Amino acid sequence: MGAESFFIHAKAINAQIDTNKFITLLSSNDYIVEHNIRYNVPWYAINGILKLQFSLENASLQGFSLEGCFSWYDESLELIYQIVKLINDKLMPIEIDQPVSMESKKLLDKERFLNTVRGFYEGKYKYFSDLFKGARFKSLPDKDFYNEYKRRKSPLFKILNVFKGK
Repeated sequence: MGAESFFIHAKAINAQIDTNKFITLLSSNDYIVEHNIRYNVPWYAINGILKLQFSLENASLQGFSLEGCFSWYDESLELIYQIVKLINDKLMPIEIDQPVSMESKKLLDKERFLNTVRGFYEGKYKYFSDLFKGARFKSLPDKDFYNEYKRRKSPLFKILNVFKGK
């Protein structure tokens, strides 16, 4: 996780679930789920803006993390809440163990969840905004963000956008 991203981690509570059930639930609820491997580590892209990774023990799901990019912060954070709520309601009980500032490990109501995560990452988000001049575009975190940021800063991109009327 670099300067461009934030994440939450949730752990499964007394559940023996495999990752296929998790992915099937997301896909059946109209989320676009794409499998990827980077640095020999499997992960999933959700709707092209979140990175999903599983914590496994003996092929059993112990928890998961969802990482979003500050360049699409509000939308990514909303999507994270929707996903953790869906998983908690339909698949398995979970506790949020990251960010550590969660006053309760149980899933909070939406506004308290969003405010808690925003409060935890407030300083990092400000640093991101200052460093990247308020960059605002859809992107996955990590290299995807940096590649897109670099592309958008290129003179050719700026010229093409003038002709597109943007």
